[in-house]
Amino acid sequence: MLKDKRAWIAVAAAGCLALTLGNCATLKEPDLKTGAPVAGGVGRVVNLDQGWSEKDQQSFWFTAQGSYIVPYGWFLVLEQASNDHPFRADENIDRLRYLPAKATRWNPDGLPVGFVKSVDQQQHSWMGFSCAACHTGQVNYKGTGMRIDGGETMADAQGFLVDLVAALRATNDEPPKFERFARKVLGSNYNESAANDLHRQLFEETASLAEWYGTNVQAPHPYGYARWDAFGTLLNQFMVRDIEIPDNARPADAPVSYPCMWDTHQSDRVQWNGSAFNFAIGPVARNVGEILGVFGAVRVEKGLLPGYESSANIPALGNLEDTLGKLTAPRWPQQYLPPIDPVKADRGKVVYQQNCAKCHALINPTDPDRKINVVMVPADQVGTDPRTADNFAARMGKSGRLEGSKEFVIAGKTLGAEASGGQVLNNIVMGAMLRHPFKLLGATVEDFVDVRLHQNFDVRSYKARPLDGVWATAPYLHNGSVPSLWQLLLPPDQRAKEFYVGSRELDPVNVGLDSAASPEAFKFDTSLPGNSNSGHPYGTRLSEAQRWDLIEFLKSL
Repeated sequence: MLKDKRAWIAVAAAGCLALTLGNCATLKEPDLKTGAPVAGGVGRVVNLDQGWSEKDQQSFWFTAQGSYIVPYGWFLVLEQASNDHPFRADENIDRLRYLPAKATRWNPDGLPVGFVKSVDQQQHSWMGFSCAACHTGQVNYKGTGMRIDGGETMADAQGFLVDLVAALRATNDEPPKFERFARKVLGSNYNESAANDLHRQLFEETASLAEWYGTNVQAPHPYGYARWDAFGTLLNQFMVRDIEIPDNARPADAPVSYPCMWDTHQSDRVQWNGSAFNFAIGPVARNVGEILGVFGAVRVEKGLLPGYESSANIPALGNLEDTLGKLTAPRWPQQYLPPIDPVKADRGKVVYQQNCAKCHALINPTDPDRKINVVMVPADQVGTDPRTADNFAARMGKSGRLEGSKEFVIAGKTLGAEASGGQVLNNIVMGAMLRHPFKLLGATVEDFVDVRLHQNFDVRSYKARPLDGVWATAPYLHNGSVPSLWQLLLPPDQRAKEFYVGSRELDPVNVGLDSAASPEAFKFDTSLPGNSNSGHPYGTRLSEAQRWDLIEFLKSL
């Protein structure tokens, strides 16, 4: 059976490969250089040299991948709940710490970075997210914004969804607000009957989005800026909504920082807990899973084909992975930031090699052929907050309509009445992929499944990645519980127990973001469950001079 599948996939892949090779003559656009203005940037924002052309950058930001949040025309004209200002106004987007953008040929309606127009199979247009909504960052210093492609967003995703639902509800409930909304949405087609139909649709979509949030998040404490419980919400989507078993719901109470994307394509494992294996079709599986977890759609049912109909834009996700393969870490831009002291950095390199390199390998971050075998450290050994790893490792639920299916649809263990979160995730993601076998391009399902089923790996672990670009990825630790590199090198009991998140202003001395209180900042309380800043004691016995030398070297990576 599996060999038949291998042949079926190989034939389809060969046809796709022929089409791909026919496009190889496309001329390569020049890479963006440090200091080049950001196309569509709001304010003084410059690029850093990260191995991407403007086309790479803009396509990453604005290519639809299959996420459907709210009807597109509605989002363009929707007002904020408490006033008549556009919800997508730059000041509101910035308040939520997404990145506003001006209109460009890639983004004709001037959507924020990572907000895209998606079209479903019924040709309805939706506003959804691309990977860039969560994986594009920016740091500021003395009036200059430096865009970090593949960096972590500062966004408050919870706040965005809560405010979006509030805006939709206010539009539904307040006649003057609805009247303005209806006339803008319907235009010349406005009449009483059409407005009544729109009102009904608005009520239904608002209820659906509110129910998505209530089911998938259920967080007992706000995440704040720059964090999201990706696994918690994704597993609720798959185990509750997609297979329709409400009893499977669990609180998404282990938010993490958005991981940086450079070196992702070259790493053998990704995600903070290393749960995504980057072999063969693994990168495509990772991207499919992520998009289905952020307002993608999938129909989980057994049919004639060995797979599930979904909204995942497999061709776009394949192109995305190719683009990510070119992305490199941002280097410390000395034309905008205080220069690195080379003497201190050289001393710091020795400290690094003695204290850090065992887990955080030094690599050539611009080598296109680099291969990275990340180090997985058991949670009990590293001592950092275990909730993220524990929640994924312990997640179980009823398998419902998946009972009797194989974990990877056409291979693997047969699922019983109960299944782990990882098994349900594997089944749904593989099922969505099998509707598009021509995109597997030379790697077979059998190859991937064989490696996954034979891996020997402690799931209660966290990934220690190479630290290129680490200066641009504050706050630190997987849950964002340490505001700066200086704080990370202190013994855990000396680290700040409360600090504020929300500023993009870089602190080039301690290497982190400004963590002082401000009117819009979010107070991070490390005493709350999932927020602990304990653990990672490595380097904490260094002298003060050694710590400063080490930080100077970390700036250079």
